[in-house]
Amino acid sequence: MASDRPELEQLSGRAVLREHRFRSDFPWIGPLIAWFRGCWNSVSTKWYVRPLIQQQSEFNQLLVQELAEIRALLEHHEAHLAGLADELRHHEAHLADLTSRLQRPKEALHDRLRDHEAWLIAQDHEQSELVRDLAELRVRLTQLLRSAQVLSQPDTDVEAGCGETGRADQDV
Repeated sequence: MASDRPELEQLSGRAVLREHRFRSDFPWIGPLIAWFRGCWNSVSTKWYVRPLIQQQSEFNQLLVQELAEIRALLEHHEAHLAGLADELRHHEAHLADLTSRLQRPKEALHDRLRDHEAWLIAQDHEQSELVRDLAELRVRLTQLLRSAQVLSQPDTDVEAGCGETGRADQDV
């Protein structure tokens, strides 16, 4: 199994178990001791241990393959996440730029709105003054109309012959 990670290569190299070959460092009788231990191992454990070694080796190899696939998937996801992080930074910068560009017109609109509110308040004051002046004019006009009506009516006392005294009574 080829990998760019030394840990996986090391695991892969150690995945297959091998039978131990006995040896001895004793001079002259070392080979005899190793031969005897090998014969004893052959009789006592070899036929029992070999299937276990094979089973464990197969398990180890499958485990190393699975770890390699998981690592490859993890590296793929890390690369994808790095791309998404770059894209997110780009979008954040774009959003900050848009926010900045929208802030200036917002402030300008706020200023214009404040100016319009002041203008509308002034117009409201002016309209109130005009309404008050109009009401005063209506009152004066009504008074003038009544006065004109009174003046335009024929004097019934004078025409009836009451003379000056009749008119004086009216004023009183």
